[in-house]
Amino acid sequence: MAVKLGNGNWAVKEDKLLAYNDNSGLFFNKEFDFLRGTSATYVAKDGLIKTAGIQPNIVNNGDFSELGSEVITNGDFSQSGTPSSSSYTLGWYSPDPGVSISNGELSLTKQSPLCRAYATDGISVIAFLTSGKTYKLVYTVTENNQGATLRYYNGTYININGSVGTHTLYYKAATQYFILLNASDNKTIKLDSVSVKQVDPNDYWTLGTGWSVGDNKATSDASANSYLNQQAYEIGKTYKLGFEVLEGTIELRSAQYSKGTGFYTTGTYSIEVIPTTTFTYFYVYTGFGQSSITNITVQEIQTDTPRIDFTNDTKGHLLLEPQRTNNIPYSLGFDGWAANRGTITENATTSPDGLTNGVLYTKTQSDNEGWSAQSFTVSSVGTYNVSVFMKKGNADYTHILLYDGVGSGVRVWFNLEVGSVGTNTSFGSSFTYNDASIENYGNGWYRCIATITITGSDLTWQFRVHPSGGDGILNTSSSTTFYYWGAQLESGDFSTSLIPTTGATSTRNADVCNNSGSAQDFNSEEGVLYAELSALANGGVNRYISLSDNTSSNRLQIIYSSNSNRLTISGVGNVGGVFTTINYTSFVQNQFNKIAIKYSSSGCKVFVNGSEVGSNTDNTSWVKNALTTFDLTLWNQSTAPFIGKVRNVQVFTEALTDEQLQKLTS
Repeated sequence: MAVKLGNGNWAVKEDKLLAYNDNSGLFFNKEFDFLRGTSATYVAKDGLIKTAGIQPNIVNNGDFSELGSEVITNGDFSQSGTPSSSSYTLGWYSPDPGVSISNGELSLTKQSPLCRAYATDGISVIAFLTSGKTYKLVYTVTENNQGATLRYYNGTYININGSVGTHTLYYKAATQYFILLNASDNKTIKLDSVSVKQVDPNDYWTLGTGWSVGDNKATSDASANSYLNQQAYEIGKTYKLGFEVLEGTIELRSAQYSKGTGFYTTGTYSIEVIPTTTFTYFYVYTGFGQSSITNITVQEIQTDTPRIDFTNDTKGHLLLEPQRTNNIPYSLGFDGWAANRGTITENATTSPDGLTNGVLYTKTQSDNEGWSAQSFTVSSVGTYNVSVFMKKGNADYTHILLYDGVGSGVRVWFNLEVGSVGTNTSFGSSFTYNDASIENYGNGWYRCIATITITGSDLTWQFRVHPSGGDGILNTSSSTTFYYWGAQLESGDFSTSLIPTTGATSTRNADVCNNSGSAQDFNSEEGVLYAELSALANGGVNRYISLSDNTSSNRLQIIYSSNSNRLTISGVGNVGGVFTTINYTSFVQNQFNKIAIKYSSSGCKVFVNGSEVGSNTDNTSWVKNALTTFDLTLWNQSTAPFIGKVRNVQVFTEALTDEQLQKLTS
């Protein structure tokens, strides 16, 4: 046996898909070259939609929770006594007679100025704070029956909460000492703990004018063009940027990034950014009112990473898709969507990607129909596939409407209770309705899909999602709800994996997997080429898997034909040999099939799903003893890659018996 791939034994290393060579029970890594050049999503083992090739987070302290070491000595007041007026005993210093520590408590009683020459009645610790740095102060008041006022000194006297309980305060230090004061004559206040720790102690974040860090977030006071930044990027790479806007609005500027730029209001976001040729910092800008941000992550996306997809497949399959563009500018979340006779609420539920960013539509008027809508523009007439993930609210049915804004459109209903396609109605003549389907993504989410062919001159359309009172029903009562997320409009007659967009169209390049093995891995005299795979469509274009000498001169090919229901096996040689093409025409291409091709000096046999389906008597002289490369394309050409799902491929270096081939493909 030679190169083997899949069958639950998937391994990916950087941009290489690893196969292995079985040599008498010893296994040696082989590599398939993998090319795509853009990010892409897939369904992981846990059922969630994820981005392939995600690397670890490279932002430090992205949730702004990192604190320095404790700067207070004896902050729990476990060491009792009277603080010295001349030195820092017990970790503290105080010249005031109204200050004492006993039984785990600090007692502050300010003396009347009529009774003494000075009246500060405070206690300080030699904390060595750094002026201009932010600190987190946490203290617990255990007694304040007399209504004493508590304050601390930070260049000026600042009143703080003196009520019984634990209190937290963030502040920028103006002095190196921490000084705590009682500001009420002859009144006592007691505390049992004081803690002071520096926020962002490693200075990971640079704060512009008006920015501050505290309470696990970074907050801007709305100073114009003020920034928060941290060096994170390398030029020429693609990154996934995650963040949560807690209040207000922040901006990612186009001067720093391509993709993902624009304004972001309250919500959780996951977007792609590509730094410009001179830009290596994560930057957010503000100036639009007070705003705050947290949970910032930056992860490199290795774009040429194979996708092992687990959609309805516990062992996984290699997902190979054509180039596609999502023409819906805002596929995720709230931005870009308009509501009619209702409201849309962002971050209302967990979406198929595991984030809380699903959108809730609530109909607020009972007259006529309501919807959430977004406009899109296509480049030319042709066949388009539209899809959106939807989840039931308080009604079983929703429907989608594709509308050209003039007088043509189609409505397709979906039952989100049982996951089925309902009726459809069309109007106008500028398009043709083709088909619809629904796919279960778990947790109540379904991907609802419709295919149309646009024939009219109007290329700007509207995509609407509607609540429905039942199959074929337009109007609903008020308070009817449903959830949606992940809209996509792509050229083609079948849907592909989600291409996220955040304000503009986005393109995912085609997957190409090829160039595995070498001459010693294959036997040109005899052998078996085996594959278990499914195309994404039944017909349309030719899709190849091939053994070759890395040229067009010598090759053996599995061809998923452009003709529906046809499997073609062909061979080419340049030394005068002949290979008679074998066609099998009872073959459903877009379902998983097990295919084995045995070639030897006595000819070729083809088995599919346990049965022999074709043969010829051509010997292997056509191949010139030259098989050196295994490709999921046409002899290492990206022009005709196999498009579909690959569970398993193997190349045997000996011709198996018919009985073995039957068992292999059953």
